[in-house]
Amino acid sequence: MRYVSSLVAVIVLAGVSSITVKALGSDLISVPNVISMSEPVAQQVLQNIGLSFATSGLPHLGVDVGSVGGQIPIGGTEIDPRHSLVFLSLSTEKGVAVPKLVGSSIQKAGLDLKVAGLNMHLPSGQPDLVISGGMCDPTTYYKATVVSVSPAEGSFLFRGTTVEVNYTVAFIRKEPGPPCNKDKTMVR
Repeated sequence: MRYVSSLVAVIVLAGVSSITVKALGSDLISVPNVISMSEPVAQQVLQNIGLSFATSGLPHLGVDVGSVGGQIPIGGTEIDPRHSLVFLSLSTEKGVAVPKLVGSSIQKAGLDLKVAGLNMHLPSGQPDLVISGGMCDPTTYYKATVVSVSPAEGSFLFRGTTVEVNYTVAFIRKEPGPPCNKDKTMVR
């Protein structure tokens, strides 16, 4: 982007020579994109082409701590280095990535999220993984498997953020109950 393009057009229309216009345009420098560079590397890149800079810190999810998470003006902008400053926002917190959960059991997904410092929300409620009709009835086993998560796996979040986990429940097996008397008491 060129901020002086309308100024150049006004000067040309006013009858200033093209030599003066070229002199104005030659003083501009294209700002490099330094996003994701470490602070020392980004500063060296800017200093090497004669640009001044200022820094501050903010959390930038997914950007390593101490690296550039944002810059103003953006890379590709043409500025006059004598009258301009590039502002760098350095990452103070990267956050944590949502682990791979799809295909895992609900129990493993909950543990993996806890280890990562994240919380789990089951939009359909807590799945019944074991259903039993009583002491002498057969026991039916089910498995709840993660089918999707939101935000997506690999997304960076702040610690303590809740991840929505969607799952399906599938039948695993049915086992007969223990030997029982007619009055539904266990045989001893």
